[in-house]
Amino acid sequence: MFLFSLLSLIASREHRVLALLSEKGEKEQYQTFFNDLTSIGCKVTYRVCNQKVAQLERFGQHLFDTVVILCSKSTCIGNNGEDLNDFLDQGCNAIVFNSAYGNDIQEKVYRHLNLRVVSSYKISDVFDNNQVTLRKIVAPKNIVPNKISPLIFEGGFSTIERPNDFRFPIVVGGLEHKLSIADRLVYSQSIANEMIPICAFQARTAGRVIVINSVNFASDEIYNTKVTMGEDFLPLPTPVDNGNRQLMKDLQKWVTHYHSHVKVDAATHYAEDTGVSPVQYHIKQNIVVLANLSYVKDGEWLPYESDDVQVEVFMLGTFVRRHMKRVAPGQYTETLMLPDRAGNYWIKVFTGKEGWMNAREEMAIAVRPLAIREKEKFLDCAKPYQVSMMLTMAAAFLASVHFLYHKPSTTQ
Repeated sequence: MFLFSLLSLIASREHRVLALLSEKGEKEQYQTFFNDLTSIGCKVTYRVCNQKVAQLERFGQHLFDTVVILCSKSTCIGNNGEDLNDFLDQGCNAIVFNSAYGNDIQEKVYRHLNLRVVSSYKISDVFDNNQVTLRKIVAPKNIVPNKISPLIFEGGFSTIERPNDFRFPIVVGGLEHKLSIADRLVYSQSIANEMIPICAFQARTAGRVIVINSVNFASDEIYNTKVTMGEDFLPLPTPVDNGNRQLMKDLQKWVTHYHSHVKVDAATHYAEDTGVSPVQYHIKQNIVVLANLSYVKDGEWLPYESDDVQVEVFMLGTFVRRHMKRVAPGQYTETLMLPDRAGNYWIKVFTGKEGWMNAREEMAIAVRPLAIREKEKFLDCAKPYQVSMMLTMAAAFLASVHFLYHKPSTTQ
């Protein structure tokens, strides 16, 4: 029984990866890429696309956590590829490469991500080479923490309108690149930044997608190709190794949630004076928000210890926002006063690190006006007015008695 429990625990900690291949030979062509996945605790299952349809879930349970797409046919996934979109929407991940045999399944993913991919037009350099050298890596620091050597790239590019925390470029083009269809040099840096060979997507459901607009970017052949041209467009005296493998290792760790993922394990709120969470709070009441957070480091969940956790009270807009104080490893708390307006509010606990799967937990509360018995009736500042009111009433009473019983005498 103990052995069975241990095996179940080990299996539950494995990150399950499905590799969809166009042909059996791609397993050997990408051997180093798949070995790097295995080295970070992934269990890779290979499936050739012309075989039976690959199932991504069974009885409502996901069979895999991440899909690596090297094939082209959408029929290799159930429901003509639509199951892959549901797979991503439910918090799973994908690494998408272009295929040498078409891009049917890739196009479905691109449309789902609202991504415009120009894969038919290859990036060229000023010497008309289709195998270009890329040097401008713009990924967030936590995704690519170390400096990467120049990359060898052969393929097309994407364009992203209004990049944000959920859709951002990893590598962009440079001034030395041009489009083969336009046959013109790109001198504007803004135009060069729109040429995105590699980009990343992240959903609020924790799903992550890496899009690589190349067929062979992570192949062993490209990994072993040397960089022969310097930034000045002159041949290097000694060719150097490219940074393709190091970049892919960083992207593999990010897309499989090996790091850069923080979540709220538990969150609650209660009144400061009673320590109880009532059905309704009243306006301007002090409440305490308590949250437990954890994050992934090298594939293991640990108590979160950063100081960027925030809490806010909002309805249509934010009324109160505070930074939470860390009281113990992974535990944060903050006391705040509710607004002076009754209504239904949300309490949100969240983090905001660039490139991370940030924590986000929302709790609904109801805030009512003060009851009659809860209103302050005897204010110190009102005592002079209360005394003067009593004196006025007493004077009116005495004057009434005087004029009623002391009528002036009339002389005949």
